[in-house]
Amino acid sequence: MGTASQPLFCRTPKQNYVPHALACYKRHAPALEGLMMRGAGQKTSTLPGRQMMLTVRELPGANSVEEVLSILRTGARTLTGARGVTVVARDGDFCHYLADDAESPLWPGQRFPMERCVSGWAMLNGAPAVVEDIFADERIPQEAYRPTYVRSLIMIPIGEGRPYAAFGVYWDRVRQHAEADVELLSALGSCAACALERISLVDQVKGGLDRPEERDLLEKMLDPHSLLKEREGQLADAHRRLNAILDNATVAIFLMDEKQQCVYMNAAAEKLTGYTLDETVGRPLHDVVHHTHPDGRPYPLEECPIDRAFPERARMQGEETFVHKDGRFYPVFYTASPILDESARTVGTIIEVQDIAGRKAAEAQRQLLVREVDHRARNMLAVVQSMIRLTRSGDIDQFKKSLGGRVDAMARAQSSLASANWQGASLRELVANELRPFTELDRVHMQCEDLVLPAGHVQPICMILHELATNAVKHGALLSPSGRIEVNWQEARGHLNLLCWREVGGPPVTAPMGKMSGFGSTLLHRLAEQLEGRMEFHWHAEGLEAVLRFGVADAPADKAS
Repeated sequence: MGTASQPLFCRTPKQNYVPHALACYKRHAPALEGLMMRGAGQKTSTLPGRQMMLTVRELPGANSVEEVLSILRTGARTLTGARGVTVVARDGDFCHYLADDAESPLWPGQRFPMERCVSGWAMLNGAPAVVEDIFADERIPQEAYRPTYVRSLIMIPIGEGRPYAAFGVYWDRVRQHAEADVELLSALGSCAACALERISLVDQVKGGLDRPEERDLLEKMLDPHSLLKEREGQLADAHRRLNAILDNATVAIFLMDEKQQCVYMNAAAEKLTGYTLDETVGRPLHDVVHHTHPDGRPYPLEECPIDRAFPERARMQGEETFVHKDGRFYPVFYTASPILDESARTVGTIIEVQDIAGRKAAEAQRQLLVREVDHRARNMLAVVQSMIRLTRSGDIDQFKKSLGGRVDAMARAQSSLASANWQGASLRELVANELRPFTELDRVHMQCEDLVLPAGHVQPICMILHELATNAVKHGALLSPSGRIEVNWQEARGHLNLLCWREVGGPPVTAPMGKMSGFGSTLLHRLAEQLEGRMEFHWHAEGLEAVLRFGVADAPADKAS
């Protein structure tokens, strides 16, 4: 079988060894870089991640056959969680089992005919032998395997063209082998082949080099870590740049592997979902953030449109509702796109997700505003029409003044609503705004705490305050320099239900004879009706007292004066 100084795994003609060396590195570079990519993608804080990077670093620098085989066995077993690994060499028409890395040895040192051995099948066919159940595969010599712990295996050939070795990875249970496991072990086999061929070349050319370029090439081959370090540096730089881009992106990004399990999420994704990558990795994203409908019904994975991107090889877009780690639901817009490799094979999914809760709230607010403006505009027109129809004055200037004052009151109500995004208005500010055109505010006393009126109450109450203030200027307290106005209110369940206007210090007042029939009193009663309330008037010797009583609900949306 050969020794460490004269390996018989790969026989290279002594002539043309420099071109062969270049071809060797070129042939195995994709497998080496692929293994490096896998190692960089793993978290190095985990055992598989550390073993991946360790195997990548050690294989190219191994200086003996025994060292290569030891690294290969340890790496393959640790990375796959297998119970055992063995290496087999091709010895003429026989398979020679060299060494095991297993809890119990299988056949170290024994030889079997190639046509009766699964390792022989892998070497003769130049392809991996993937066996889920040894008792159901005709390639397996049952008499040899039945006494062992082996129930499932993957056998990988080493060497291209005419493989000169193989290594087997064994499990003690029936196992469905993932394609990713076969690819990983094949990459390890290619890297081991590169290391073995390098050792063979170095043994042949030592002491036989005459040309400087050949010596330079040998030095490079003797220090393969220089290439590896260069590749690792390039990969690390690319990895840092990619992570910087992804972690600074405002959109949440998730990467799913070929099993549709999460392998990456950026900082925005962690912030959006409340989960960290460690809590999500290795799980279907659907099972983490998309498992339940907002009404509490389960959301089966097979009904999820996001997960159809992988099997249908098509981009999926739309709106869905995710479940945060704290249990709340939130709306999102997603784009799920299949990831294709160089051979157009689907190997994963990239999912971009945006939180649209703010957009939804803004749209709802816009719709509310549109409805509110429409209602207020129609209501305002109805009030104006009523004022024009009922205002009685033989003097056109007086008519214009009365009507203009009432329209101004309506405009102030609309301004108050608009400044609060049509969510309501401060009652204290409404009283001040309506009385400011008529008198100094130090003649107005308000003793109650402020409260916010519902939007539907603002315009009618502004009009009521305007009519009362107009009457006070013409006939009441504001006609006298010493007169003042007291405005107080009461609330029930957080809403205004009583507004009291009391005049003090004005000329003596007397109650009118008969029913009040002027436009001002008619308008006040109609405005109170718009609030589903009523106006009460009391004439005291010191001045008028007007009381508005109404319920706590918002004014009806379609009721106009």
